[in-house]
Amino acid sequence: MIQVIDDICGAGKTTYIINHIKNELQKENDTRFIYVTPYLDEVKRIREEIPTFKEPVIDINNDFKKKESLLDLIFENENICTTHALFRLMDGDLIRLLQQRNYVLIIDEVLDVVSECPISKSDCKIILQECATVDKSNKVVWRDMAYTGKYNEYKRYALNDNLYLYNNQNKSVAFFWNFPYQVFSLFNDTYILTYMFDCQIMAYYLQYHNIVYKKFSLDSNTHKLIPYTKRKLDKNLFDIIGDNANVSSKIQKQEKKYNSIGKNKTDLSKSWYGKKEGKYSNIQLIEKQLRNVRETGFKCDTGDLIWTTFKDEANKIKFSGAKQSFLSCSARAMNQYQDRHFIMYGVNLFLNPILKKYFKQQGIETDEDKWALSMLIQFVFRSAIRNGEKVRMYIPSKRMRKLFLDYIA
Repeated sequence: MIQVIDDICGAGKTTYIINHIKNELQKENDTRFIYVTPYLDEVKRIREEIPTFKEPVIDINNDFKKKESLLDLIFENENICTTHALFRLMDGDLIRLLQQRNYVLIIDEVLDVVSECPISKSDCKIILQECATVDKSNKVVWRDMAYTGKYNEYKRYALNDNLYLYNNQNKSVAFFWNFPYQVFSLFNDTYILTYMFDCQIMAYYLQYHNIVYKKFSLDSNTHKLIPYTKRKLDKNLFDIIGDNANVSSKIQKQEKKYNSIGKNKTDLSKSWYGKKEGKYSNIQLIEKQLRNVRETGFKCDTGDLIWTTFKDEANKIKFSGAKQSFLSCSARAMNQYQDRHFIMYGVNLFLNPILKKYFKQQGIETDEDKWALSMLIQFVFRSAIRNGEKVRMYIPSKRMRKLFLDYIA
């Protein structure tokens, strides 16, 4: 059974599951645990909390050896803590071994379970014409077992039941890698710790593969699981530039200027960053606004700030303390920045349009706005808000700002 502990960031989900594991390990049975978390720092933290957990060898640039290390630990029936990246290497060998074991799976934050393959439309068509067919679920089934060549990677994906097709009547063709869904049937229980799960790609993936899950929350008093209850954010803990009527008209005018850059729906999207407005590139425009907010709007120390943009653009934006205070916009499950009270969120997030169509092909509608909001909330909760402390925020994208304000209203 998949149990999703869906509760606000900082509610104590990790503490709850650590205590649950400790209690279970005190019992005399053969139950073992695999704990999967996004970052190595979190692996270290879990192992400090539960010293009996072992970590696969991961300081090597060889996926085969990493997988073999995980395989060895499962063979030895150890309790294991590892990263999302290593767990995504799951294949037939690991699946066959897990069938013989008695493990419980803990996933801290959602896994990247679906990704578009970097292969051209013409190569997709060649594979489908010469090497493979597609079943009713759009899974690519490899037929040419003797094949060897440049498509070996996709042959391996297909033979592991990982490869799926999106085909819009030949107008658009794409392959998507899927995490092997059979894995979830190999565990006695699976726990997923996250917030706003229903709009995550992993939720759509489970729906795609007809895998049922049940949501729970944590009781704030007893810290026990209860039926899912939506818990909203405390709006009094957020001071958002452009949303405070209790300031002077001079400040309101200045904050309006700060937000002038993100008026259109797609402003600050990934494609927007590569464009130009008049004689200035959009990179230059957002850099100027971030610098102004940092220096005259926030007037904060570098050590009290986190900001973000898309990874490819981060090194192009320069202001005092930019490098030291940058944090990836996809950051989750980390606590190193919980002393920061100032946030600049320089992105406007949209789902991959082909990914949306891929799910729609199976009758699954994605909620792009809710997904974007969840990503913003995850980022915000890397800050001092985790400790119930007030934060000041700059969200230049009008779309992202409205999504957040509507949510906390």
